[in-house]
Amino acid sequence: METIVKPLKRHPELVALSREHHFELLFSWKIKQGLARKVDSRIIQDYINYFWDHHLESHLEKEDKIVVQILSEADPMRFRVQQDHDLIRSVINYLSSYRENIDYVLNTLQILVKEHVRFEERVFFPYLEKVATPGQLILVGLEIEKHAEKPTDDFEPAFWFSQPENN
Repeated sequence: METIVKPLKRHPELVALSREHHFELLFSWKIKQGLARKVDSRIIQDYINYFWDHHLESHLEKEDKIVVQILSEADPMRFRVQQDHDLIRSVINYLSSYRENIDYVLNTLQILVKEHVRFEERVFFPYLEKVATPGQLILVGLEIEKHAEKPTDDFEPAFWFSQPENN
């Protein structure tokens, strides 16, 4: 028998961030596809830099400066989110130097981003919805709306659709 997974119901003030998370999951998927298709790692790195500059950096900043600020500094959920964000930033910074064994680091990044998004959607946002006051959530929503931008991803080449190389 097939298990049916119900979509997560998100507080209206957090919906915009959840939509951005969709693009981050696609980002992870594209890296994974590029690795599976044995795409030149420099192309994947160029894509990572593009996505960082056009979306991911500002998304993490929004969460750091708006969302987690409503939690106390001692809150373990706040710590976890900030720790994940710092780790993502560190891996992207590491990748900017084109080091050896890069495929391993690329794979690590795609897993890290995917797992972080899942954590935020399945654990952190439901937690936030329980501990934040309605007023805090409204203020979060207003601040997020001020910094809203429609995510786009028009990076070329679309390496995630390329044919795998024959070895």
